[in-house]
Amino acid sequence: MGQSGRANLSGLHPWHITVCSELRLLGSLERGGGHMSSSLRFERPPVREVTLALMLQPMPKLQTLDLAPLRVDWRQTYPLLQEVTPLSPWGPPDRDDVELVRSGVSWPMPLCTFSTDSGDKNIRFQQDRFLLSWTFGDEAQNYPGFDALKSELLEKFSQYSKLAQDASGAAPVVRRADIQYVNHLSGISAQNAMAGVLNGWTGPASFPSRTPDYCGFRVHYHESELSSQVAVLVGLDSAGEESIEGELVQSSALSLDAEAVVDESANYVEMLEVAHDVLTEAFLEVTSDLMRAGWGETS
Repeated sequence: MGQSGRANLSGLHPWHITVCSELRLLGSLERGGGHMSSSLRFERPPVREVTLALMLQPMPKLQTLDLAPLRVDWRQTYPLLQEVTPLSPWGPPDRDDVELVRSGVSWPMPLCTFSTDSGDKNIRFQQDRFLLSWTFGDEAQNYPGFDALKSELLEKFSQYSKLAQDASGAAPVVRRADIQYVNHLSGISAQNAMAGVLNGWTGPASFPSRTPDYCGFRVHYHESELSSQVAVLVGLDSAGEESIEGELVQSSALSLDAEAVVDESANYVEMLEVAHDVLTEAFLEVTSDLMRAGWGETS
């Protein structure tokens, strides 16, 4: 990390390791259009989970019944509905803000989750956020691509915003745009992946100690190199064992997170796209040409 705290992902050299030809990865990965990531596509992408999120200025007056029409509009695509305790506020806590739930006081709006029958996609929202998630399921499913998920997020958020504005008198204000990708690295243990990142993949990656039960590794930059308004996190975690040609091997999960600040002069759609570009650049820095060839990269 440089003196300014900016990301220096170029220090994480591309991975130079042999990837098993048996990578059993499904789908077709499409990256955002009109940006540096538009040409990055895979026939067999490693992506397993994607979440796009718009973090909002809290709307304390908003209640679940204000958004009841969404249950009707989304029932065909998202028939399953669940309401649970709301997530903690995403912003920094206010030391002077003490809230007691007592008789006669409005109950906090729950976290509402609309899901597909297969569980591959869900939409979640509460008074301070709106999220769209895609998950690779047990059955073969094609990753719809960033553009498709972004379009659906914005379409559904537009419906949410109209109802929220009608109820509260003010449109939701987006303060941050977040993206998370979780990728599956078949046949690569988290400890060896960590060792490879730390030694720059200058040779065979080998963890110096005995095999751990679990291994986790995190690198966070408050500012990415592509944008001072986007923070980026690269993480590696153990993902259990799997059978490849009858042999049990360890696998790992590569997670990439970007948080883009949306200030008064910024457009949240553009910042969502910038966050995606940051994650694409990070992905290119921590994977090798050989790995991407194994996933069927196309130009």
